[in-house]
Amino acid sequence: MPAAGGEARLLKSNPATESRPRYSPDGESLAFVSNRTGNGDIYILRLKTGELKRITFDDTRAALDGWSADGKYLYFLSNRADIGSMNDLYRVPAAGGTPVAIAQDRYADESQAAPHPSNGSVAFVSGNMAVSQWWRKGHSHIDETRLGLLTPGSGYQTLLENHARNLWPLWSPAGKDLYYVSDKSEVENVWSLTPGSAPR
Repeated sequence: MPAAGGEARLLKSNPATESRPRYSPDGESLAFVSNRTGNGDIYILRLKTGELKRITFDDTRAALDGWSADGKYLYFLSNRADIGSMNDLYRVPAAGGTPVAIAQDRYADESQAAPHPSNGSVAFVSGNMAVSQWWRKGHSHIDETRLGLLTPGSGYQTLLENHARNLWPLWSPAGKDLYYVSDKSEVENVWSLTPGSAPR
């Protein structure tokens, strides 16, 4: 529906549960997760034509995080390669293809990929229980997470160690600052950091 108000228009109807909608950078497509074929796969809806295309095919759930800035890839988390319950981060071509793991620590739960708006790097959360139990009040060791950064050609960089519950990274439009939610001040607040500088 229009942001200014007006009539809501149904985009797609299905008895399945459908969630995590994300607009493509050009605004012409909508990626989302649907359990119409199992635990949850990623689909892309072309808004002008109504064409629907299934992107992932696996028995485990794929939880969509977002698009790359150029609209060529989708980032998602899944525990498809882990015999336990730990999630890994994957990237799959938006046109369809084989997902590739971009962060796959055997003993850490990786999630909440935040693709940089221009340089191809990806910020993400790595930790244990905080992502699935974000609602917990009070500080606990099992809720501590770190913020990491994957940069093409440079590899992995730790932006924040796991001394607090750090969640939901999001880049500023220009990509200079990374915003996130943290309980480092005993309660959850929004913080920002510029890679290479101290949080503020």
